[in-house]
Amino acid sequence: MTRNRTVVLGLVAVVLVITLPGLVLTVAGLDDLAGMTAMAAVAGVLPALVVGPRMAVATALALGAGAAAAVAVTDQPWLAGLLMAAAAGAVGLSSRVSAQRVLATAPITLAFLLAEPPHDAAGEPVGPFVVGAAMLASALWAALAVSVVMRTHHRPEAQTLSWYRAGAYAAVLAVAVGGASWVLVDRQLGHGGAWFVMTLLIVLQPYLKDSWQKTLQRAAGTVIGFVIALVLYAILDIPAVLYVVASILMLLALVALVVKHRPYWQFVALLTPAIVLLEGGSGSVVDTALERLGFTLLGVGVAVVIELAAVPILRAVARRHPVHQA
Repeated sequence: MTRNRTVVLGLVAVVLVITLPGLVLTVAGLDDLAGMTAMAAVAGVLPALVVGPRMAVATALALGAGAAAAVAVTDQPWLAGLLMAAAAGAVGLSSRVSAQRVLATAPITLAFLLAEPPHDAAGEPVGPFVVGAAMLASALWAALAVSVVMRTHHRPEAQTLSWYRAGAYAAVLAVAVGGASWVLVDRQLGHGGAWFVMTLLIVLQPYLKDSWQKTLQRAAGTVIGFVIALVLYAILDIPAVLYVVASILMLLALVALVVKHRPYWQFVALLTPAIVLLEGGSGSVVDTALERLGFTLLGVGVAVVIELAAVPILRAVARRHPVHQA
């Protein structure tokens, strides 16, 4: 019980670390950049918690450079697709040490920057250098703060995959995410398109069994979270209150995943309304929720097609290079 209480208190501190940069920028009137820095903070926190400070700092540096590049190519579909393919491929290769789940937040952040580049309070686009610096600073702050706060946190031992398995996964992920990002920019899908890309980055895994499970659980959790978000919005239609409630939901999601080890769909059911309330607080929560639901389910459908197409490829790799997990 004492250990769980310590972990929960640590997660409270983690949520405060994640939301602090965004809260400061929200008060300053920079709502667009606030949402992005919150995602960048998550991208720094996860590798710090699961892998270690060095990986977290490396992720923050890569995210800063990638964010600047993403803002610079928001009107160039091919370059955007190549950027995201490279980022997704790097995440895929990190599956060699089972780090793909915690590193996926970095390219997800890039997808949102491609979908809707941030603007300042006057409605002017924020420059690539400023965006990159903000993402880097937020991710570094979160990574270093969490490394100090959770310094006694026990990190799970990484399972090692063969380079062949990791390479096959990286290739599938790069093609899928690069292609989806090209569509996102070419068709100007906006925020919903970023959730489409995000879904592919999350549900596609090195093993087909894991991919199937995550695909189905993400769909179920998103639908439940969609309903929760709309109910909360109907009761608490005050931006500041919604931001606090979203932070609490984010904490509950982390507790469910890290402390209670609950199924993935329960984590998604709590995280979905948190993100919807954070992202929709400055605009329309209902529109944000509908976009997330529709484009997430679209991503789930595309993921199923990719998973079916990948069956013969991954089985051939498994036959030639057996691994520990069936």
